[in-house]
Amino acid sequence: MEAIEIRESTVEDLNAITRIHYAALSEQSHEFYGEFFALEPREILVKSTTKALNQPDQKFLVASDKSSGEMVGFIRYFIEPAKTTEVPVAENHENEPSHSEPPLFASKEHVKELWERFCQREDEMEACYVDAAKGQRHTCECGVVAITSARAVKC
Repeated sequence: MEAIEIRESTVEDLNAITRIHYAALSEQSHEFYGEFFALEPREILVKSTTKALNQPDQKFLVASDKSSGEMVGFIRYFIEPAKTTEVPVAENHENEPSHSEPPLFASKEHVKELWERFCQREDEMEACYVDAAKGQRHTCECGVVAITSARAVKC
């Protein structure tokens, strides 16, 4: 790999982004979250990435090998604006189709209580991050993977 091209992503990059993201997570992560979530981790990645790619405030940059055109990494980011004192207008969801499938991150019933405690702790940590960032929320999700000898290396 001699040269890398960085560009904004398109919806056509979905499969490559989810392939890289899945490979960047350890097999232990897949097993761990597979025990908690009603949906399989790969299915969650596809659905959540599809949704994110179609939201204007979500930004993806992809890195491709110039010689082969193969995507070798991506970054997803957004910066949420500082909170204001304005009261948000409630969104009307009446005309949206109802969904019979569970939410993306729905837990399996037998681990629901444990998952709720895990999420509560995550919310406590998020409050620390928001406080440290002075009300701004900065989120970055990276999936840079180099494939060497059939082994995924994540950064």
